[in-house]
Amino acid sequence: MAKKIIKRVVIGILCAILIFGLVILGQILYILNCSKAIGSRLSFSRENNIISVKDNEDIRILQLSDTQITALGDSLKAFGVINRTVQKAKPDLIVLTGDNLMNDSTKMMLRHYVRFFDAYKIPWAPVMGNHDYQTKMTMEEQCEIYESGKYCLFQKGTVTDSYGNYYYNISRNGNNVYSLIFMDDAVALTDEHIDWYADTINSIASSNGEVLPSWTFFHIPLVETYYAYYYAEDHGLEIDGEKREGIAFQWDDEGLFDKVEEMGSTKALIYGHDHINSFICDYKGVKMCYGIKTGRTSYYDENIQGGNLFVLKSDSTFTVERIFV
Repeated sequence: MAKKIIKRVVIGILCAILIFGLVILGQILYILNCSKAIGSRLSFSRENNIISVKDNEDIRILQLSDTQITALGDSLKAFGVINRTVQKAKPDLIVLTGDNLMNDSTKMMLRHYVRFFDAYKIPWAPVMGNHDYQTKMTMEEQCEIYESGKYCLFQKGTVTDSYGNYYYNISRNGNNVYSLIFMDDAVALTDEHIDWYADTINSIASSNGEVLPSWTFFHIPLVETYYAYYYAEDHGLEIDGEKREGIAFQWDDEGLFDKVEEMGSTKALIYGHDHINSFICDYKGVKMCYGIKTGRTSYYDENIQGGNLFVLKSDSTFTVERIFV
């Protein structure tokens, strides 16, 4: 009798393991098969920090934010939202503005994440958010995995205790016309960050004979986002999108906006962090741009899901289109 009971228990355990394994395998296959190749007109060189296009057509750059991928089962809907947004936008480049992962994320999950975005066969560029610092990986491990992506533009950068400060110039027909600046403000914006930003803009200008227009991507909005919103509201200026929660701006900032204003390069500051704020407004000649929460993890509103599509024109002007799914 005892042997029969033990046998049944063992069989039950083995069946449970098999079922669990099949569920996990199914989830992995869903993630890996969810993203369908789009392809891009853009080529890139990590060594030269160049994104190249050989024509004068519009360049479509999709911002996704706060995907907050965690355990497999909890994140399947998030991958679905990401894919529907990408397929609808048909971008040439994807930028992820932080909180790509969440607290329970592991190296296995991040590797799946990288394979997922690589499957689109278009360049993509992540920055770090505060939740990316709270995973089950070290930041060094995350950098290594991102840098392993075939189409991932990520570079660790040189700012002390900060991960993912890098830039790329957009080149049309061999001429650099625009710059994309990526910064890690997930912990703080120190003097070293500000110096890195200024040195980068100056270096690009020195190489090209003029200051190039640029966009700067990071995760946590600056306090000037708060000023911009209430100035626009008080003066009846245009506000595109909505403010549905408090503005959780960066408290530790040694003056990034002041440096942006001084350098005269960056035309738009682009970020996420607040999941149900989506407004865009101008402030002192700079467009302040909240992203749209991408994925049903953490908190969200059903009707604010998707991304922002930045369309860079041949004359270096740009538009912003909301992609809702």
